[in-house]
Amino acid sequence: LGASRFSLVAFHAPWCAHSRNLLPEFDAAADEFTTKVRDYMARNGADIKFGKVDVVAEEDLYWRYGIESSPTVLLFRDSVLVTECPARTQLEIRDWVKKFIEFKPLKLEDTAAVANFEYARFFDENDVGEEAEIDSVVLAVAFLPTIESGDYVGEAFHTAAMSLSQDLPIAVTVDSAAAQAYNVTPPTLLMIKPAGHQAGRYLTLSPIRGGAGGIAEIRRFVAYHRFPPVVEWSPYSAPRYIFATRAGYERHLIAFVSKKHDPAMVTQLRGVLEAIAEELHGRAICIISDDARNRDAPYIRQKTQTEDAETAIRLVVSNKQEGTLDVYRPKEANVVEMTPKSVLRFVEDAISGVLVPLESGGGADSEQQGSDEL
Repeated sequence: LGASRFSLVAFHAPWCAHSRNLLPEFDAAADEFTTKVRDYMARNGADIKFGKVDVVAEEDLYWRYGIESSPTVLLFRDSVLVTECPARTQLEIRDWVKKFIEFKPLKLEDTAAVANFEYARFFDENDVGEEAEIDSVVLAVAFLPTIESGDYVGEAFHTAAMSLSQDLPIAVTVDSAAAQAYNVTPPTLLMIKPAGHQAGRYLTLSPIRGGAGGIAEIRRFVAYHRFPPVVEWSPYSAPRYIFATRAGYERHLIAFVSKKHDPAMVTQLRGVLEAIAEELHGRAICIISDDARNRDAPYIRQKTQTEDAETAIRLVVSNKQEGTLDVYRPKEANVVEMTPKSVLRFVEDAISGVLVPLESGGGADSEQQGSDEL
């Protein structure tokens, strides 16, 4: 891995038909990068080596890199794992690798550029369209002393940003005035939840360290903080956080609010979820579903058996083996009386098996286990 800036490694098994289909395409892409696109690589100041690992013969490498299926293709930068390559044809592999070779974190020139990135970028690039959507956005800005090639810290951030850029808007600035405006001392990575609903929710990692240890630290920090404490169900948040595989959450604690809701009830439910969000972090994602703003509400309410309740709380758990979602409801029927303590107890009971899922198509008090696809 240390022989070049980039390495693309295919983990394959001799008995696997998909591996046998991939390897000729992989070899063709490798040949193309060592012959036809050498000038392109030189212009981008990069080089790449292609390698193959037989997971049967090299079982230790299979376990070391956490290979779960064959074939698996991994991209490395400076010997550090960046991400998995989904491409399976020569053309797809070439184009996918080029995207990472050409990758550069968005550079913000000054304080105004950071502010613009913080408040406006999502509306321009993702066509969010509603100010309410900003509540479900988290982004990252690295304040660095320099981003010159060869800088130890800058290179660590570049590699980490490369692996995170597919899931998280991420940018960098070397402007000292911007760092002062945001009250940070470079090198610092700042996770920002834009102002709007909750102004000034800043989380910092300081200092950023160089090398593989620093990259791992950045990844852990971002993974922990990239979700808002409470997500509002919306066209923006649903594909990114709610029942999204890449979000990494199997459990979703959903508070439903009726179109006829009392604003005070919304505030109360949000307060309950925010009070327990830190306790549940890494185990469940907390969601507010407002019927008036969630176009999926009728369908979701039917599947979670909450059609007749103005307000309700459910825990929805992905059942990977069955490819379905198990729905749990708390014993307390009256949502008004729910407290952070009682909701936490409900989640713990569901996770530990004290509660059973609602029966598919059954009544709310069913004691039989079942699950529903959402």
